[in-house]
Amino acid sequence: MAEGAEKDEKTEDASEKKIQDALEKGQIPVSKEVSILFTLITVLFLMAFFLPDKSKAVTHGLSGLMDHSGQISLNSVTDLQTIADEVLKITGLLLAPMFVAFIISGIASSVFQNPPAIVMTRIKPELSRISLKKGRERIFSNKGLVEFGKSVSKILVATAVIAASTTGLFDDLVSMLYADSVASLDVIQIYVFRIVVAITLTMVLITGFDLFWSRTQWLEELKMTRQEVKDEFKQAMGDPLLKSRQRSVALDRSRNRMMNAVPKATVVIANPTHFSVALRYNKDEDPAPIVVAMGRDIIALRIREIARDHTVPVIENVQLARSLYKVAKVDQPIPSDFFPAVAQVLAFIGKKSRQSHIFG
Repeated sequence: MAEGAEKDEKTEDASEKKIQDALEKGQIPVSKEVSILFTLITVLFLMAFFLPDKSKAVTHGLSGLMDHSGQISLNSVTDLQTIADEVLKITGLLLAPMFVAFIISGIASSVFQNPPAIVMTRIKPELSRISLKKGRERIFSNKGLVEFGKSVSKILVATAVIAASTTGLFDDLVSMLYADSVASLDVIQIYVFRIVVAITLTMVLITGFDLFWSRTQWLEELKMTRQEVKDEFKQAMGDPLLKSRQRSVALDRSRNRMMNAVPKATVVIANPTHFSVALRYNKDEDPAPIVVAMGRDIIALRIREIARDHTVPVIENVQLARSLYKVAKVDQPIPSDFFPAVAQVLAFIGKKSRQSHIFG
């Protein structure tokens, strides 16, 4: 009851942090059907492109060994070892590549579902894994019953698929009693290949459904209560690394916004080496000059550089630049105490602009 009540309280979707924590602990959604599907695809590939040629080579090698059987001596253990080595060498041509293919298939099925990661907690010994009580609870839980239902369904579906794929097999088996052995093997190979293809196509559908179901169940198990969401939020907000990151992002955005506003400035008032203050003034729109960007040292140099690239006048006034930097604020009008000094700068710029226009 307590477990069911707790589950009912988990109404909130899992946060990114909880999902990341689950992945780091090795709690990942896994579908067993993916491994089966990859194995079937490997078998299908081997049957279509590998087995025909390799099986002929193995048959030829074993036939040659049998043809010379009268010349083989069996007088000692060494002779038996020699024959065994020869048989292993011949059959290894067939078995070794198949063994490698199945290993690659197993690794690929795992990587397909989740990126590889070393999780030490998964190999840590836990007594609950060998507990009969815990094992019984896992088997007879809702998840265990669902897995049992899936297994039964797979058996029924596989039986139906095999029955549909082997229509006419009985008649062919009767005909094979009077046919050549090689022809009989070809017929059996066709039926086996047909069965594998049918089961593989069926497993594609089953695997697609199981992947969706596994992911959905995994997210359902990771759901959080409202209290857990609040606690995680409080913890995150109190994290000094997160706060530092947030401040850094905010400063970057503010700096980028300032730099984008510099080309629209009317004038940049600068201390030659330390301070720059960019002002915008449009007498029809602005009641007073507006500070659109300001900075010191590297940022000041960048402001002047952008201003020159966009033909914004740069006026060097050490005292005015320093004073404005100390008291003015970005996106705010300059304090009234600076009106006379800034008005002189604007008048000077206007005069130079008119002269340039007349003599230009």
